[in-house]
Amino acid sequence: MATEKFCAQGCSGCSHGKPMYRLERVPQKQERYKEIYDLFYRYNLTPFGMKADGSGDGYEIVAAFAIKSIQSKRSCPAGMTTEEKPDLKGPTETLIGGVALTQHEGEFYFGGIALTEEARGKKLGAMLLKKTVDEVKKLGGSRVYVMTPVNPAFYQSEGFAWAPADNRRLVKEI
Repeated sequence: MATEKFCAQGCSGCSHGKPMYRLERVPQKQERYKEIYDLFYRYNLTPFGMKADGSGDGYEIVAAFAIKSIQSKRSCPAGMTTEEKPDLKGPTETLIGGVALTQHEGEFYFGGIALTEEARGKKLGAMLLKKTVDEVKKLGGSRVYVMTPVNPAFYQSEGFAWAPADNRRLVKEI
């Protein structure tokens, strides 16, 4: 999956000055997964199937997605070069959301979606969820489970239902 850039209104190449975001598939490197793990714990969430070092916790991490906020740096003041002000060289990106998809015995799981406070209410969680479900389809899965969701109403509004006889997880048939 290629990196996708978009603004808060959903367009790619924003010309109306809205905040910009970047959705990326996180490369399958343990140290990159740790960044998502840390985001979960910053907000007291549990990243199901992940350890603190970014490795799987008895589960195989098959994909992870991240959303980053892109802040454009101000233009250099007249007469000042970027060498004098290296912090003005370009945009900075801050991780504001993430999800890790795991697989165990042929089933796909994730422990919810982590979003920073400022990222909530902007449909970024729904975008991460769609990418996760699309990935399960691409990998040949027929269902995906979200384990102990913090906001079950969000997942239910996206087509998930409580798994039969299990009040710890929601499932979506694909």
